[in-house]
Amino acid sequence: ENSIGNITLYARWTVNRYSVTLNGANVSGSGNGEAEHGAIYTYKLSAVNGYSLPGDVTIMIGDNLLEYGYSYDKVSGVITIEAGRITDDVVISANGVIKTYTVTFNPDGGSEIKSQTVDHGDKAAMPESAPEKDGYKFAGWFVGETEFKFDETDITENITITAKWVINTY
Repeated sequence: ENSIGNITLYARWTVNRYSVTLNGANVSGSGNGEAEHGAIYTYKLSAVNGYSLPGDVTIMIGDNLLEYGYSYDKVSGVITIEAGRITDDVVISANGVIKTYTVTFNPDGGSEIKSQTVDHGDKAAMPESAPEKDGYKFAGWFVGETEFKFDETDITENITITAKWVINTY
């Protein structure tokens, strides 16, 4: 009696979305923070100042380590997860690698002083002993015409520090 007749019903589906989280140090990431179920997903890592991108990343999909089905370009920082891999929340683990620099001591004709490798933002150590040069007195370490201040200068690039000499007078 209250019959409508033939009805066609259609199911309406929405794609599941999962959170994407970066777990790491000295890196940041750009992605939309969400990935769609089964879709290709791209995420770009950037190293913070003084750090380089990591050589490798770890990706977890839910409780499962993603061992294949993704690519990571350690030069550009781009991570691409292939279609069909995302089935749960994603955690990307990556740690930036601190940059190191060489502090070279140019003795300007004096005795050799070994170079130092210094982490970004750290200070170079004053050599334990001054170089020696026949007929001259060591007057300090300089960059150009400016005396180098070991206790004040953060190293943020390769640098050469040159010995300055004053001729002996008798």
